[in-house]
Amino acid sequence: MIKRAAYWAALFYFYFMLLWRGFLMKDDSKKIKWMIIGLIFLVILSVTITIIEIVKMTAQPVSELPWENETQAEDPDREILLNNIYITDSGADKVTFIYYGESYTLDGHVEEPYEGVADILIQKDEIKKIYAKRTIISGVLNSYSDGDVEVAGYGLIPRVKEWHVYSFANDEVSEMDISDLIIGTSKLSYVVANGEICAILMDQETKAEVIRVLIKNGSEVIYPKLYITGEQNWTINGMEQSAMVPVEMNSLIQNMEWVDATENEGSPVSASQVKTAYIKCDGGQLFITNEKGEQIKAGYEGDFQVRQVPGGVVLINVVDIENYVRYVLPSEMPVTFSYEALKAQAVCARTFAYSQMKNATYAMYGANLDDTTSYQVYNNAGTKEITDLAARETSGQVIA
Repeated sequence: MIKRAAYWAALFYFYFMLLWRGFLMKDDSKKIKWMIIGLIFLVILSVTITIIEIVKMTAQPVSELPWENETQAEDPDREILLNNIYITDSGADKVTFIYYGESYTLDGHVEEPYEGVADILIQKDEIKKIYAKRTIISGVLNSYSDGDVEVAGYGLIPRVKEWHVYSFANDEVSEMDISDLIIGTSKLSYVVANGEICAILMDQETKAEVIRVLIKNGSEVIYPKLYITGEQNWTINGMEQSAMVPVEMNSLIQNMEWVDATENEGSPVSASQVKTAYIKCDGGQLFITNEKGEQIKAGYEGDFQVRQVPGGVVLINVVDIENYVRYVLPSEMPVTFSYEALKAQAVCARTFAYSQMKNATYAMYGANLDDTTSYQVYNNAGTKEITDLAARETSGQVIA
């Protein structure tokens, strides 16, 4: 850039001096002569510099593919490895694949047709090797973080850094973000290599019928001590508990024996167990209590999941959408408001709930949202007959 500016500065300086010299001469014919010479010289020099610049530009390789860079331009024979792309077609010495949402076709020979996740080795824009990844497991997505994915039936499985999520709709493959998946609802396929998840495959969108609410401990997420009980006989991981007798969850989870499904011989993954207590009270409500069994909050519909985390446990209420709306409505709006206003609020609460299904804030805990004003206040006032009616009369209605 600096050299180009110097060329043009010198050119115009020389042109100016020619003109100035011509005007200083007394004979008008000589002035015209020098002006013509100057113009001709300017044109010749301009064309010359332009040609030189064009040659320089065309001599440099132009990077048209996203995996090419300056290093590749300097060393065109360099091999490039693309990780966990999705091959959509591999016939007639051509391979078509999805890479970060875009489709590319390169020369490459495959011994037998293959469609699926793979690593590919590229040299001079030609595929030299394909490392197919055929091992797949299935299960509901329970939680995820930057380094792990929790799959129901397996546990917490490490994932590679450069991974991808692919969806299949109308016979087309597209790439999506993991935050587009719904915690606790999406049953997916997971491509595994060397014990780690390399990619996630989603065949079809699953509509969520339940929502997973993180019940906060005041302003904190973690409970150093948590006591739970049920209105009538209730169960923890299938083990029956006495009605209205509190159980301290932290010690129970820590001391309970856990069966790791991945210990089976031949398991394709090496997962760590997420210690979780699954709590049910069929036909009754669940309560958070103190050590004496005194209720701290109103009772909860649905199920509880208590997950062990560093420093204690977290509590998640798994409840169907309509019951969630019933408990949000009187907590968010005074019941003295007009009935039509309550119905409108019910529709808004339901719409907001669905919009948060893919929220990744609490994905590491397996929750969609929490019960505070950060989202919608949930179960702060129990339920009321008038708000139950408003929720029931607007059942299923959302704002488009």
